[in-house]
Amino acid sequence: MGSLSDQRGRKKMILFGLSMGCIGYFIGILGVKFSSLWLLIIYRAFFGISTATMPVIQAAIADMSTPEGKARNFALYNMALGIGFTLGPFLGGTLSDAGLVSWFSHSTPFLMAFLCTAVNFCLLYWKFTETRELKEKTKIEIFRGIRQAKVAFFHPTLRISFLGFFLFVFGWDYFTEFASVMLTKIYHFSLGQVGNFYAYMGLLYAISTGLLIKPFIKRFSTSNLLFFSTLASGPYLLLLGTIKNPHFFWVYFPPFMFLIALFFPATSTYISDHASEDQQGELLGVHHSIQALALIMSPMFSGALIGAMPSLVIYLGGFSMLVGGLVFALGRLRDRQKTHRLDQGG
Repeated sequence: MGSLSDQRGRKKMILFGLSMGCIGYFIGILGVKFSSLWLLIIYRAFFGISTATMPVIQAAIADMSTPEGKARNFALYNMALGIGFTLGPFLGGTLSDAGLVSWFSHSTPFLMAFLCTAVNFCLLYWKFTETRELKEKTKIEIFRGIRQAKVAFFHPTLRISFLGFFLFVFGWDYFTEFASVMLTKIYHFSLGQVGNFYAYMGLLYAISTGLLIKPFIKRFSTSNLLFFSTLASGPYLLLLGTIKNPHFFWVYFPPFMFLIALFFPATSTYISDHASEDQQGELLGVHHSIQALALIMSPMFSGALIGAMPSLVIYLGGFSMLVGGLVFALGRLRDRQKTHRLDQGG
């Protein structure tokens, strides 16, 4: 969708994605009501199409931003995501509790999501102004996302960075995907405590992206922020294996989420800065594709391994993030050496 928005406009693609989201949530309501697994699978397919608007939104932000304000605007975008991650599980649990309101059920969260998406569609249709001059239309490719994931690792200037980002995001996804197993088996958390843990992480992320990282964005370059956050996050996560008392989580995770809050906005800014005006949507779409690939691949390393050794969540996740940081650092060093040689040649 990102590359299509480069030719067909941001607004059309965002509205298309939101319409797919509305259809998906409506199918989800029916799936829960009739206890149909197939309807829920179809809902997930429509929901997946809807989430493909994320790189389009990032491209629109890049279109509207000055070079100086781009990192700050991407940080605000990620803050909004963090607020959603914080409120989503809480609202989902509340709206499905029939003990609070008699007509609440498991389908009520789908209804709320449908209404929010529909309102979002109307507001964007009414208020959003196209940020991209329309170019020549290209044909729609069903497997464009797979092709983009392939392109990421062969891009002439960004392939090493994309590889580093992929390994880092894989480690992050692996940790967040299976942290619940670690929490219940090692720290004996209840389901409610697990939910509170994820809400706390989301809140920390929202505060960090919205407030705490602003001075650093103004003072340091995007490349330096990525260099620091990618190299520091992995080792810091590995230190979690030394914590025996979960009460220390309250003070351990704020610095970790601060590092993560530096990484994601800086990554989007870094890719946008290395893309031409005609490639904003495409390369941000490639970035979204490799994030999706990391999310898809992370469950492949779970199963019996996690059940037998729940601490693997920490060590494999932290190690992958560390390797990703080293790959990005090596790519950054290579680029600096290349620039130095060109300057000497000139």
